[in-house]
Amino acid sequence: MESPDRPRRMFIGFVVGTVLMIPAMALAFISGGGGHGDYVLAGVLFPYTLLVPGLFGVPIPTALVVLAFAQFPIYGSLVGAFPARPEKKLSAIKIIVGLHLVAAAVWLGCGTCFR
Repeated sequence: MESPDRPRRMFIGFVVGTVLMIPAMALAFISGGGGHGDYVLAGVLFPYTLLVPGLFGVPIPTALVVLAFAQFPIYGSLVGAFPARPEKKLSAIKIIVGLHLVAAAVWLGCGTCFR
């Protein structure tokens, strides 16, 4: 049975994710150096956005740029969707961080990742 405060928790998670996305975007932009940087920090923070261009050598599609802006708010909403018990929240965070780290490792290991 769904908790009546679940939508509120998801919204709070969305807001927290949005707040975290702002400095993450700034760091990613600085890492890219206006096209002359190494993109490493951008790839670590936003690996899903850079996986397709990194693996296939294509420009970053607009849909993936939208994904970058949505990534942290989605993370926050997902954590908020889990039950309020701390162990459940920790499980959600471990899953999200684990998937994020795998994606970042794949991006870093692809060898053609804008370096």
